[in-house]
Order: sequence, then structure tokens, then C-alpha cells
Amino acid sequence: LTGASSSSLSTSLQKSRAPSPEDFHATICERIKSAKKRVYLASLYIGPAVDPEKYHKEAELLDALNYAATNSGDIDIKILLDMNRALRPVPFPKELVSPNDGKKTITSAEACFRAMQQPSKETGESHGSSRSNSKNSSSPKIFLFSALKNFWQNVLPNPFNEAMGVLHIKAYIVDDTLIL
Repeated sequence: LTGASSSSLSTSLQKSRAPSPEDFHATICERIKSAKKRVYLASLYIGPAVDPEKYHKEAELLDALNYAATNSGDIDIKILLDMNRALRPVPFPKELVSPNDGKKTITSAEACFRAMQQPSKETGESHGSSRSNSKNSSSPKIFLFSALKNFWQNVLPNPFNEAMGVLHIKAYIVDDTLIL
């Protein structure tokens, strides 16, 4: 940064801090929904919202990703998650298991992918569907990171592999805004 004093920088940073975890979550979701160019998320994991009533914050974030993926034209969405945590199977509550597919678990990575690929709740269109005013050729991408080498990744059972090699970064870029 050139031309900015450290006191003015810290003042502007203090003004932009979210005062509570709830405000931080709301800010992230709002910014993702209003994104025009890019949404890049790096996080330990994003919850799969197996029960949207119980895990409504997870559901809100997945809904925001769905909205951005399906309503923002040529938006670039990339998500970096910790591999061990993102691939951990999370059981659905028994009453929510679909009789159609009988699937009893889902992973965080799969929930993110589904949210970005399923049709928009508002328009019914999925990401990349043909729209007259859209030039969207990109598709959302999910990257999984593991600090463990392949040998240890395969030898250590879960949750030990999570404890030994965890990516615990929390960084979010939405359009031209970096949120840490």
C-alpha cells in the first residue's frame, strides 16, 4: 500500500470488521449472492446442511453459492477445502433419507458441488445453462488440499488423518474484496 498511513489503514480495517459471528456469516452470504466476477473460498470445510432446519447457517451458505452460480452470468467460483474434512461422510437424519436414492451420507465437498450445479430456486436454471444474455463458459470448481503425503493419508484412519494434516485457513475473495 502506498500513500496510506498505518493509522488510517487500521482505522478502515476496524470499521469493516464484522461485530459477531452471525454478522460475519450474513456478510459472507450477502457478498456471495451479489458477486459479479468471482467467488473464491478457502476454508476448513463448508457444512453439508444435512438438516436445513437444524443447520440453517450451512443451508444459507449453500443457498448463496447456488444463487451466485445460477444467477451471476459469467462468474468464476472456486472453493478450496481441507480434503480430510471435506470428504468426511456426514449422515442424514433418518427422516430425511430420500427413498429415491437411499443415500444415507453426504460429504461437504459433494454438498458444495450439488449446490452449485442444481437449478436455481429463483429461475430453475442450473449453472452454465444456456441463457440469451450469458456468456458463461466456466464451471464452479472444488479443490481439496491435504497436508499429508499419500502414504500417511491412506494409513491413518479418520479422524487421526484430520488431526495430523489440516488446512485451517479462512480466506474469502468475493469480486475485489478479501475477507479474512
